[in-house]
Amino acid sequence: MRYITAPLCPYLPISAYSAGSSCDALWEAVGDGMDELKSQSFDGITLSPERRRFMRYSIRAQVELHVADSDVPLRLETTDLSRNGCYVENNMPLSIGTKVEAKLWLEGVRIVARGRVVTSHPQYGNCIMFLDYDADGEQRLRAFLDAIDLQAGEDTPRSQ
Repeated sequence: MRYITAPLCPYLPISAYSAGSSCDALWEAVGDGMDELKSQSFDGITLSPERRRFMRYSIRAQVELHVADSDVPLRLETTDLSRNGCYVENNMPLSIGTKVEAKLWLEGVRIVARGRVVTSHPQYGNCIMFLDYDADGEQRLRAFLDAIDLQAGEDTPRSQ
């Protein structure tokens, strides 16, 4: 079986890929088979175990990014959100290391976080790692994500 690399969707079977497919659709097509893939090596490339500290949620939320040395905010949308960052769709991605201020709106609540760009995918987007928050922003974000777990019927909120 041959594998491809796609933004946010590492090493998926080509049979699961089609033009315009979302990452969620691709992961669904792969199903539980991904667990088996994590321990395998393909042409000298070994898949590493998950490195994220916190659960990632597929959430579309409005975000306004303010980049240093620019008076013009970027109004974008997240595709993924976690307690320590988000992925934003952006046709003209920012450079890795760029410092940003992100203003998120989650169910009418504004959360302001400062962070930096940690990945850049041409014509697709950026991953932003949050470094610190205004006021109680971190607690608000945590409460929002924990509520998603509780609504989904989880006994305890996922934090890792």
